[in-house]
Amino acid sequence: MRVPNVLNRIASTFRKRERFIPGEDATARMIRRLLGPCPVCNQKGLEGHTYAKVASQQSPAKTEALRYFCELYVSRKWSELNQIHEFDADVNALIIYGLFCLRGGGSMLAVRSAADLHEPDSLEEVILFDEQEAEAIRSLPIKVFPVSRAEQA
Repeated sequence: MRVPNVLNRIASTFRKRERFIPGEDATARMIRRLLGPCPVCNQKGLEGHTYAKVASQQSPAKTEALRYFCELYVSRKWSELNQIHEFDADVNALIIYGLFCLRGGGSMLAVRSAADLHEPDSLEEVILFDEQEAEAIRSLPIKVFPVSRAEQA
């Protein structure tokens, strides 16, 4: 019978994932899962790194608003991008997170947040920035949180 084999494969998949901790920052967990090591310093686990949600845009279809949002992202107009915070859990969205490296600089992460609960979020694009640009981004009205699981306690 094949059922036990399927169950064993499913169980081993769940054992390989990070264990869920009640009260854990779900966004930090999602960033660790999608990104892996830091694109700037290549550190795994992202200890000492922080993140902030910079902007979000609903993406029900290829709309003019979404096109403008993506143009701001690609052209690194962080201050203008930070003015956009459109989100509805019933519609797909593109969310921009700033990841700040403990060694300076960092990266902007464009994450597609799926409305369908059975579809995982996906990392669509990563833009690296230097220490000077990191300071400009930190000066925006954003809240910064630790990415590392150990630093959330």
